[in-house]
This record gives sequence, C-alpha cells and structure tokens, in this order.
Amino acid sequence: MRLLVASDQWSPDAIGGSARVAADTARALAARGHAVSAIVPAQPDRPARALEDGVEVLRVLRRGRLPQTIGDRLQTRRAARSLPSSSFDILVGHQSSTAAGLAAGMPELPLALVFHASAVLERRYLRSRASGRERVLLGALEPALVAFERRAVTRAAAILVLSEYSRELVLSRHPDAADRIRQVRGGVGSAFLAPPRETAAAVRARHGIPPEAVFLLTTRRLEPRMGLEELIAALASVADERFVLAVTGDGAGRAALEDLVRSLSLNERVRFLGRVDEDELRSLYAAADLFVLPTVAYEGFGMSTIEALASGTPVLGTAVGATPEILAPLDAALIVPRADSAAIAEGLRRIVPRLTPELRSRCASWARAEYAWQEAIEPWEAALERAIDAKRVAGNL
Repeated sequence: MRLLVASDQWSPDAIGGSARVAADTARALAARGHAVSAIVPAQPDRPARALEDGVEVLRVLRRGRLPQTIGDRLQTRRAARSLPSSSFDILVGHQSSTAAGLAAGMPELPLALVFHASAVLERRYLRSRASGRERVLLGALEPALVAFERRAVTRAAAILVLSEYSRELVLSRHPDAADRIRQVRGGVGSAFLAPPRETAAAVRARHGIPPEAVFLLTTRRLEPRMGLEELIAALASVADERFVLAVTGDGAGRAALEDLVRSLSLNERVRFLGRVDEDELRSLYAAADLFVLPTVAYEGFGMSTIEALASGTPVLGTAVGATPEILAPLDAALIVPRADSAAIAEGLRRIVPRLTPELRSRCASWARAEYAWQEAIEPWEAALERAIDAKRVAGNL
C-alpha cells in the first residue's frame, strides 16, 4: 500500500495519545513494507521533509491566526494538493479536520478516518465548564467542527475506532456509518517496552519524591474533562500523607489546578512537571507505584493506560469511556466505579495493599502480550486494504 497520512499531532514532536498512535501506526506500516508519507505540524527545529523510521514526514502544517482546527483543514488540503495523487492508494486522517482536508485535496482517493474523539463533544464539555469570553469563543467554533466531522465521516470509506466505546459514540452521532466502522487496537511503542534507562530511586530523587512515598503518576492535558480536580481533591481526603502525585502535561487549566493545590495545602504532595519528553515519561512510568487515569468525560482509548501497564505500573482508572475495556480483562479491581473525588479516594485506599511486585509483573506481561504493535497493527493493515479494494471494485462497476 501507498499511504498519505495527516495528523494534527505527531510523536515525538508532541506528547499525547493521538500523536503516538499516528506516528506509531505509520512506522509500523512502513516496517511491514508499505510506503507511508505523513503531513504533520511544522516544527522550527526540524526540516520540512525528512525520512524517519521509514516514514516520509512532511512537517508543513503551519499554525497562524486562524483557530487550529480550521487552519489545519486548509493547510492539509493545500499540502495534499501539492502532491501527485497517483503516488498514493489511500488517505488516512487522524482527526476530522485533517481528514476533511485530505478528502478535499485528493477527492479521487479512498479515505480512512481514525476517530480518536469527537472534537464537537469535547468542546461542548469545555464550554459547559467555561464562562465569559472563553464560553463565547468555544461556541463560535462549533459550526466548523460539526461540518468537519460530518464531512470526514460521510467521505470515509473506513472509520477506524480504537474501542467499543468509540464505536458507539460514532453510531450515536452518525448512525448511517455503521457498515464502515472498523475496530482496531492501540499499541505500545518499542520505547515503552525497553528496560528503564535508570533506577526508580534516581527518578524519584530528581523530582523530589521521597523514598517512602507512594508515588502516583498521571499524564494529562490540563483541562476539566481529564479529572485532575477530582484527583487532587481525592488526595486531600486521603489521610495517608505518603501519597505524592506527579502530573505531567500542560494546558489552560494549570493555574487553576495550582491554586487548588495551594488551597488544600497539598504543595508538598503534588508536583506539576509540565511537558516531558518521551524518554522522561518512560522513566516516570517505570518509577511510579501507581498510574491514575481520573477521566470524567470522553476517554476514547487511553494510550497512557497501556503504556503504564507495559512499564509494569498498575493503573487505577475511572469507569469512563474505554478505560473499563482495557482494565477489566486484566483486573476489575483497577476500575473506580465513579468519576468523583470520593470514589477515587476509596480506590486509592483499596489498591495500595495490592501494589506488589507480582501485580507489577502481571501488568507488564499482560500489556505486552495484548498491545505490542507487531500484532496490533494487523487489523489496521487489513482495514486499509479492505477500503482500497472496495474503491477498486466500485471503480470497475
């Protein structure tokens, strides 16, 4: 196959689940002998065109004055039009905005939409928690987001989802897409399967985590639906002061979360580490006693969940979105039944006695067996080949 991929995030340029899925699937498909080119955001310190791990990476999406989603659609269309469509068999868009741009740039080729999440629903959730000018701005973008999602779904020959939860979400919004949805899998990149670069003690010392602490880790965009307010409040209600939380990631909600930490007198128990690179994230995963995924709304899959598990770190996750699909087959006790601070606090108290070497070993073995990209990429490959074949058959009718 000859694939043209587009994504609004790309690893390692950006840290995030969809960034890693986009990059890892492209690399895995290239490793299986397919020709893969990827249109991704420009970076000031990287060339516009480079061959990386077998993938031709085109860093040409430039962010300007337009809102990112609108700008990405226009820039993706422009980039696609600059390339010969005869060089590709299929388009793969990792968000509705980039998928719509690809479809407009090369309308003659089949499109696969990777449905990580609904930007429409996520923005509506943010808007419900916002006020004033921010609320107005979030509302102003909705018509464009609705149009991009509808266009991408309508145009797609295949809609790839990483969970049953995401399948149901697509169907609830686009019931006529049922016969085009293909469930695929997320996977763990090779970096997270390698032995840790350094000892847990060294990682703890670097971030000021005492040796006797129960080291909790979460990696999140700092926004309301991620559940960080609930996690911090849960930490305040747990009497055991050994709990120390490190938060990686950044976002518009950081200042409010730091204020919450100060108001609850948790300055010594919560560390905001900001954005960290992949190597540091891997070290943190391996050093933590417990990874916590406190999502309160719209968890389409959870790459951080499988990465932490593959690193040997148990995950405590709220029963939101796809999280139960990942954790229940491993151990239902890792699921918090409600996404509120009281339930998270109870989950922390309940899980600590179970944080044993045996559980760490079981988490690592299970995640590596279930989510290694070598096997996880096969359904992606099959779904894309099926979409190409369907286009060829239709063209011969």
